[in-house]
Amino acid sequence: MAFLLHSLPGHKPVRISMFTGAESLLKGLLLCLSILPSSLATDILLVKYPKADLRKQEGEALNLNCNITYVQNMCEKFHAHWCKVHPNSSCTELTDARRQLIQVSEMHLDQVTRSRLITLSIEHLTLRDEGSFQCNAECGGNGLSARGNYIHLAIFKADPKRSPLQNCGIHRVEVIPIRLYFIFLFVFLCLC
Repeated sequence: MAFLLHSLPGHKPVRISMFTGAESLLKGLLLCLSILPSSLATDILLVKYPKADLRKQEGEALNLNCNITYVQNMCEKFHAHWCKVHPNSSCTELTDARRQLIQVSEMHLDQVTRSRLITLSIEHLTLRDEGSFQCNAECGGNGLSARGNYIHLAIFKADPKRSPLQNCGIHRVEVIPIRLYFIFLFVFLCLC
């Protein structure tokens, strides 16, 4: 294995070898192989999104985005999903279509690299949605996997003293003009 040292201006660079003879080739190859898998893994499969601690009210909506970059020809049988983390550290894939909407879009970044965006949407959060979520990806053909950051979700109960309009985000100020509009429309139509 050879290294090229930096040289001072006006001097020629010096090449130095750590190993000599046939031993050089074997040790250099072993060193490369010991470094190769971990550096390739990050280039082949990468899950990206920020970790977060979220606090939501019961009944609100939740949208989580996960961006995965992978090399298509080195990542056969690609599978990615959002999951909910349990206390025993297992992560159950979210597949309940009645409660969760999973949207997937994918695009080419270049000739071999693809980017996949997976969005998890829960329209009406309940107390049982509280917990930690994580996005995971696997390359089935070569055993590579990548895990995203934890997103911790805390759910607090809706205030029963608040009106349903306040809990859903519609303010009373917006409702009054709509009611007046329909009253005037009804009166106008009745008079015609």
